[in-house]
Amino acid sequence: MRFFYLLIITAFILSCSTSRHAGTKLNELFTHDTLFNDHFTGFLLYDPVTKKNIYEFNSDHFFTPASNTKIFTLFAALKTLPDSIPSLEYAVRNDSIYIWGLGDPTLLNPEFENEDNSLRFIGSLDLPVIFCKDNFYSKHFGAGWAWDDYLYAYQAEKSSFPVFGNLMYFSYHQLRNEMVRLPEFCQVNFKPGASFQLERDPQSNTYFIEWPENNGDLILRSPLHLTDSLLISVFSHYVKSGFTISQNCPELTNKKIKYGVGLDTIYAALMQHSNNFIAEQLLLSVSAALTDTLDTQVGINRFGKKYLNNIAHEMQWYDGSGLSRYNQFTPRAIVDVLEQIYRMLPPEKIKDIFPAGGKSGTIRNWYANENGPPFIYAKTGTLRNVHCLSGYLLTDSGKTLIFSFMHNNFKGSSSKVKKQMNTVLQNIKANQ
Repeated sequence: MRFFYLLIITAFILSCSTSRHAGTKLNELFTHDTLFNDHFTGFLLYDPVTKKNIYEFNSDHFFTPASNTKIFTLFAALKTLPDSIPSLEYAVRNDSIYIWGLGDPTLLNPEFENEDNSLRFIGSLDLPVIFCKDNFYSKHFGAGWAWDDYLYAYQAEKSSFPVFGNLMYFSYHQLRNEMVRLPEFCQVNFKPGASFQLERDPQSNTYFIEWPENNGDLILRSPLHLTDSLLISVFSHYVKSGFTISQNCPELTNKKIKYGVGLDTIYAALMQHSNNFIAEQLLLSVSAALTDTLDTQVGINRFGKKYLNNIAHEMQWYDGSGLSRYNQFTPRAIVDVLEQIYRMLPPEKIKDIFPAGGKSGTIRNWYANENGPPFIYAKTGTLRNVHCLSGYLLTDSGKTLIFSFMHNNFKGSSSKVKKQMNTVLQNIKANQ
């Protein structure tokens, strides 16, 4: 018996020694090495089994998270939305059908299958349609977004009833001298020019494109401006009994919800491709589920009070995508949300949703496990002078650890920062 206790004590001492050694090595990397001494870095490594922090560095400091904000958006959707995306609300009154958009990002979106099911359903009812705008309280752009980025696909407008991903798709095939655009009712003025130019008045859907004649083919996407005339053009293809738009619709108690595609597909697009538009629309859907209105900030506030009260002092949350530089989170707050996701979802589902190091999504070229399957499943976040990575790390010893790595105010490319992070993450993989 004495020998048995001696074995237990010895094993415990060795375990503590190994843990201290790993922590010491990490501390050397963060404080004595030159890896992170030229910018502001925050880090937290957490064991969800022991519920203890393994190592932390500036983990209580605020950082601009960029697209790490999408981790919060994912969590909000997981906690609030059903298995399929709520596409629209509808109710019949006086031989007309009233509809309200619920923010479904897949409507007519070429990146998804069966993207026009909801529109075909409304058309099949063969009744005059009244589209109600009175549930949308958000502005088309988020607080703290760059005002002059309205031409770029990563900053599409928000809306209650998005179409085509709220983007115009354009391609020019030089050999055939052929132009293709989607939607077709957008006006594109295309002509040769000395250099590539793309212009659109912020309040219209008329595009001006110049392209050098010897530059070959051109493929681009640019945001649509969501107007009443655009919605009328869309619905005219599906509704033959009359379509009108109203800012003030009656209060109806017989509303039903038409659901769209499965949310797992949307979550994968959100996280794997870091799709800003999907993130913003999901947060509007969360707002609709919690408040009956589509208002980003109201939805954030309501969800935060209900599910994130314990970390309210460690977050300033303004949008769904992370485009806003008003967003501020601590590594602790991000790890807290990642732990809640970890306890909600089975491991395989987490692996399906989050990008895998060396394999998929935004980290397909980084953090590879040279001798086996991926060991990092995590979300990136990048703006100018900002790069973050937060998610799950699988160690050689079989543990699943949660981490948040945040970098602000570095100069130049994020490649140097990624190489530094890889050194740390590979060390954790081997020694924890």
